[in-house]
Amino acid sequence: MDFSSIKLPIAVIFIIVAQAFGIIWYVATLDSTVSQLQVVVEEVRLNTADTSVAVIQNDIANIKANIEKMEQNVGMGLTPGVTSKELKEATQELSVRLQNVLDGKGATWRKSVLQERIEALEKAIEKNHPPKKKRE
Repeated sequence: MDFSSIKLPIAVIFIIVAQAFGIIWYVATLDSTVSQLQVVVEEVRLNTADTSVAVIQNDIANIKANIEKMEQNVGMGLTPGVTSKELKEATQELSVRLQNVLDGKGATWRKSVLQERIEALEKAIEKNHPPKKKRE
């Protein structure tokens, strides 16, 4: 086929060139949008990680306070089934989980059996030693 003998109107050539520029513009806009979304996703991920770390740190502080309260009550026989050693091991486990989150290993947080036992012990302590009522 001899291309020199083909006659194309200038309008057809203009439409083809316009479509080429349109495709280039669309791809450039799409690339820009994807880049912006990557930045936003990274910011959201970092904020979520910060929130997870804060929640875990708060949980560790609460469990340490519970351990101290239970260690004070050990002499009274109010800690059935859970030893101070087990509670300290739980605190160490939480510290490891926190470090994993800080290191970006994506450790997840869920209510553990030991945490449920701590809550049960708190209820038992409150049942055995109700708060003293103030006299008016």
